[in-house]
Amino acid sequence: MTATDFGPNLFGEEPPPVKKTAIRKFNCPSCGGEIQIRAAGHTLTAVCAHCGSVIDAADERFTIIDDVKTKLRPTLIEIGQRGALDGIEWEVIGYVLKSDRTKQYFWDEYLLFNPYHGFRFLVQMDGHWNFVRVVKEDFQRMGFVTTVWHQEHSFSPFLRDQPIVQYVKGEFYWRIRKGDTATTEDYVAPPYMLSFEKVPGEETASLCEYTEPDVVQAAFGLQSMPRRKGVGPNQPSPFNVAALMKTASMAVVTAFVIHLAAVAASASQMVVTMNKVFQPGDQTREFVSEPFTLPRQSNIYIESSAPVSNAWAELGLTFVNETTKEVFELTQGMEFYYGSDSDGPWREGSPTADGYLSGVPAGTYRMTYDIESDVLAKQLPLQVTMTAKRDVTSWGNFFWTMFLLLAYPAVAWLRSSAFENRRWENSDFPRTSSGSDE
Repeated sequence: MTATDFGPNLFGEEPPPVKKTAIRKFNCPSCGGEIQIRAAGHTLTAVCAHCGSVIDAADERFTIIDDVKTKLRPTLIEIGQRGALDGIEWEVIGYVLKSDRTKQYFWDEYLLFNPYHGFRFLVQMDGHWNFVRVVKEDFQRMGFVTTVWHQEHSFSPFLRDQPIVQYVKGEFYWRIRKGDTATTEDYVAPPYMLSFEKVPGEETASLCEYTEPDVVQAAFGLQSMPRRKGVGPNQPSPFNVAALMKTASMAVVTAFVIHLAAVAASASQMVVTMNKVFQPGDQTREFVSEPFTLPRQSNIYIESSAPVSNAWAELGLTFVNETTKEVFELTQGMEFYYGSDSDGPWREGSPTADGYLSGVPAGTYRMTYDIESDVLAKQLPLQVTMTAKRDVTSWGNFFWTMFLLLAYPAVAWLRSSAFENRRWENSDFPRTSSGSDE
């Protein structure tokens, strides 16, 4: 697919001033069939619907421009069919099949006419549609490498081509025949595209607006539509990443500020400590701490450490409310191993452990604890330290919050990047190519 394919097929000629006209009829000088001119007074070229001869409609003698006798082809929207776009009823009066210069890519251009609003184009390629109008503006361009501004939009250069007319039918306000060509330059700013068509001595700019297929289908009452393939040059991205990132950034900043406020407001007060050298045989004993008080409901953060080396220790902790007898339990395992093998030195585990007890009610507590370790089983002493603090703000919760806030924006950004890569893979300025047909 090429972006040029969405450009209007004006071939350098602007539409004439519009005035209401009546339908005009004449007979084809080649086959005698009746030809109707719907835009009488504007039409310069008419194609006989009976034999395909291209006729000079401005010549009173109706001179044949191209007596090619081309077999008439059915088109998705036929000549004379009407449909409302942007609240205006348009009648299809002309159709052009065009290809790029390699003749690998083809697209349809329908010339629309309304006696009060003039001419527009409806362009289709690979199921992507554009509603096109001529723009009378002196654009400042610095070669096909820099952006072009139109109103508040900045258009990026996309594709330069030389489209070729492959087939025509209906009537046109410019002279056209099979084989005509022009030079085009397309710039995109989704959902818009600026297309410049140049023929010797004249250049025409047109503004293309991406139009969803279901809008065209409803407008003209079409039974079926060509399947949409790939990403159109000016197809709007379904991923509003900029707005999403802005919202996510605000949420991250808000969460960070709230977390810092929570850290500042937290008591982080030591409530009980333990530094004990356990002896062999202590595995069967249970130890009890001095009582301590929680002035209000809070969490308890416990951190333990044991100098194990190629060994393990497991500390069982139980916090018992002396009034309600409610129990809160936590087990902390410490193990640390190291060595070397054919892959080199290795180590695993840690001689420290930490964890939280959440939502512990206010009250007076005692901590009971016991120990299990292969060090003690080897009849060796083991020193263990433990500290417990109340009302400690967890950074882990903060990082989980960050992950949840940023996960969806990150996925949306990746999908948006893939969408844009597919858009630009047919451009003169391709980005990383990826993706598949829509």
